[in-house]
Amino acid sequence: MQIEEETPMEDSLPDEHIYSISTCEFFEAPKRAPAPPARAPAPPAQAPALEIFYGMIQMSQSSSFPWFGEIANFLAAEKVPENLVGSKRNKFFRDVRRYFWDEPYLYKQCSDGLYRRCVSEAEIPGILHHCHGSSYAGHFATFKTVSKVLQAGFWWPTMFRDANRFVSRCDVCQRQGNISKRNEMPQNFIRKYRVLTSGV
Repeated sequence: MQIEEETPMEDSLPDEHIYSISTCEFFEAPKRAPAPPARAPAPPAQAPALEIFYGMIQMSQSSSFPWFGEIANFLAAEKVPENLVGSKRNKFFRDVRRYFWDEPYLYKQCSDGLYRRCVSEAEIPGILHHCHGSSYAGHFATFKTVSKVLQAGFWWPTMFRDANRFVSRCDVCQRQGNISKRNEMPQNFIRKYRVLTSGV
């Protein structure tokens, strides 16, 4: 099959294709989901620490607007937030230079030069579960958990605080406790011996 006429490529970007997170959702009443059927299967059980931490994140959220919403609006649609004045405005424009908008996601250039994806509050418990509490994570402490999150390519401003809360509520870690003196490796000095090499 041979196509004889060339199809022109439309590379214009009309205004309706630009994505912008609107702030008018604050004042709208939340839409309720329809009632589930009478015999709906129960959702799979999650780890207790994950459920507690997820509930804590949900309580701290005041709205559905993500923490990076104003930055995403500015980079995608050049919409400057109205509530910024003085030094806050200067700080916003200084900070926004480190962010990069790639269509569905926002990335931040960290101090090591790598770009990491900015994560909303709803994704945080799942990421921390996979980097700390899953079968391949190892149940490490806060700093190691955060370094695993950074190695995975995610970023949010309260990483250390959230990881510390998650680790302190991890059931497996709290049952394990610290290493006792009995299980601790002995710290003995290395003995040095001189070998006699004299010819008699």
